[in-house]
This record gives sequence, C-alpha cells and structure tokens, in this order.
Amino acid sequence: LRVFFRHDQRLFASLSSLIFSLIRQFYSLAAGFPLLTTASVIAFQPFGDFLRPNAHWHAIVLEGGFTPDGRFLFLPIHDTRNLCEAFRRAVLKLLLSKALISEEFATTLLCRKHPGFSIDNEVRINGADYKTRVALAQYIARAPLSLQKLSSMPS
Repeated sequence: LRVFFRHDQRLFASLSSLIFSLIRQFYSLAAGFPLLTTASVIAFQPFGDFLRPNAHWHAIVLEGGFTPDGRFLFLPIHDTRNLCEAFRRAVLKLLLSKALISEEFATTLLCRKHPGFSIDNEVRINGADYKTRVALAQYIARAPLSLQKLSSMPS
C-alpha cells in the first residue's frame, strides 16, 4: 500500500484525519458518551531509515477526553489490537472509496495472517515532563536527513 502514498501525498492528510477520528470514536465508546472532546498532534513521515520510503505516522495523544460538562475522563489505551484492526479496516475502506484498490484486493489483505499494520503506544509522557514533550515534538518534526549522519568521500 506504500506505493499509493509515494504518488499521492494528499493521502497523508486523509489518513491523519482518519487516525484522529478513530481515536475520538475509541474514547467516546470507552466512556459511553456520544462525543468526547479530545486532542492529538498527528504527523506523517514518508521515510524511514536511510531515506527508504516507509509511510508511517507519529502521534501525541491526549489519553482521554472532556465530557460536555467539562469533566476530564482519563482513558489510557492499554491493548491496541482492536484499535489496530479498526485502523486497518478504515484504511482499506478509504483506499476503496478512492478506487485505489479493488474489493478483491481488500479482502485478500484482510485475510493475511500478518496484517502489516501496527500501533505502538509504549512511549508515555507525564504531563509535567516538559523536556520529554519537547524531545518527542522535535523527533516528530525532524528532517528526513540528519547532517550528523552524512559523511563526504573524497573524489
């Protein structure tokens, strides 16, 4: 599926919105409220190590949300399996809606033993930990190439 993101950068915005929507729905279902007000910063990166194409997203997510009367409900995501499966199905639905994949291909992808999607929520930040928040934000906003990793070779 990475090839679609390599050729249509607008898909990154669509998927970022989709990620936020899933997080918001997850919290609303967990809390039993129609819609909680929550927040996240979602950033996409089209590259991995050594500038290889590897579309992926990083997110700073508020763990919970505010009810209509202003109460904050702390709703940590411990098990990401269901959220990951919802994400996988939503991505395939999005690609189907844009006629980028066929129903048959989507069904084939859903039958795979290893789905190729993952959600990692191991990094947790205490709200008072300013230094870690800044470090994470800098990591998300980093350039695709680090000058410290470049070396020159004499010609």
